[in-house]
Amino acid sequence: MPLILFTLLFALAITRTPEPSREMLTRFFRAIGDAMLILVRWVILMAPIGVFALVLPLAVHAGGALVGAIGFYVLTYTIACVAIMLLLYLVVWLIARIPMRRFGSAALPAQLIAFSSSSSIAALPALVEGAETRLALPNRIVAFVLPLAVSTFKIASPVAWTIGAVFAGWFYGIELRLGDFAIIAFASLFLSFAAPGIPRGAFIMLTPLFLTIGLPAESIGILIAVDAVPDTFSTALNTTGNLAAAALVTSFGQTDIDPRAADLASTSRLHQKTHGP
Repeated sequence: MPLILFTLLFALAITRTPEPSREMLTRFFRAIGDAMLILVRWVILMAPIGVFALVLPLAVHAGGALVGAIGFYVLTYTIACVAIMLLLYLVVWLIARIPMRRFGSAALPAQLIAFSSSSSIAALPALVEGAETRLALPNRIVAFVLPLAVSTFKIASPVAWTIGAVFAGWFYGIELRLGDFAIIAFASLFLSFAAPGIPRGAFIMLTPLFLTIGLPAESIGILIAVDAVPDTFSTALNTTGNLAAAALVTSFGQTDIDPRAADLASTSRLHQKTHGP
């Protein structure tokens, strides 16, 4: 959290520097970003070997109990993601007055991309198209809310972090107290904003959190190893939450979202620009 706060303040300070200094710093951090992406590719290439080496001795000792626990973890995680996704449909219908079928058809292309790629960033173009063409949300809201939501709003993080902590605690025989779950809940509200929208991006933030509540860092490797299926559902949940956020923000300014009304409003604005009031 101190690092995130410092980064935000430092970025704000850069915007107040003279233009030559600002351009030099921008090029510097862009170069660092390019180098880090190459480093991440190296790590991803080596990750399967590391995860296999970590899980193999644990599987030998745990045996069939580990297989059953992993199955229960995957099933619980998946059901929780689907349940929250359906709850978002209901929330959008009750608050934004968007029929669940229409919202579902707008979210489906982005959900399929998120499900297949495990990347919420990859689903952003489909989210924008669904919001503008199928839900007729205003462009000024879509252009601001959706990129911001994809970058910072991870509604699946509380589900992933809580269930992951319970599974890791069971695996290592560490009993989690109520205060530990409170820490997880608090962290999921703030640290998830910094999690990158890439496959397994949330695990970057989980490691220090697990160490704080007494879980070993090695448990992150186990979660990565069993997260292939749950991560697809959590990414689809995140994209659904992003589209729901845009719909809810729009609903604050109007009581109903109707494509025909949006088309009439657009035609009226075009007429005023062409012929005057």
